[in-house]
Amino acid sequence: MKYFYIILGFLIISLILVNSCSKGKSLSESELLKECNEISHERTKWACYSKVALENKDIKICDKIDYINEKIRCHSEIAIETKNVKICDDIAEKYSDFSDTCYSYITETLPDPKLCEKILEIVFRNNCFRKVAS
Repeated sequence: MKYFYIILGFLIISLILVNSCSKGKSLSESELLKECNEISHERTKWACYSKVALENKDIKICDKIDYINEKIRCHSEIAIETKNVKICDDIAEKYSDFSDTCYSYITETLPDPKLCEKILEIVFRNNCFRKVAS
């Protein structure tokens, strides 16, 4: 449960920081990535990459993020947005400690108890089963 609140807090901070990425202009993906690359503050840069990745539903952009927690969060957001469980499965293969969050959140849009069974942390798993049942 502690990890859930840490990740939730990080998500909120990232959303606040992400607004500095595009500065309200309508730019192409490559122009936005160029802007992201020029940002010196690491967390703001990661938030920028996440925003561009989510807008374009492109996981390869998430892979530009150096910090593993933020990279996994970016992947998870795309999984949720696209309802693509395979992305969560890929996270589970590469980073099993981080897959619970992806499966937990994706069951909000795809309420499937089989997804809950993939969650390792018992508290997350039980919460998932409760959400799916309601």
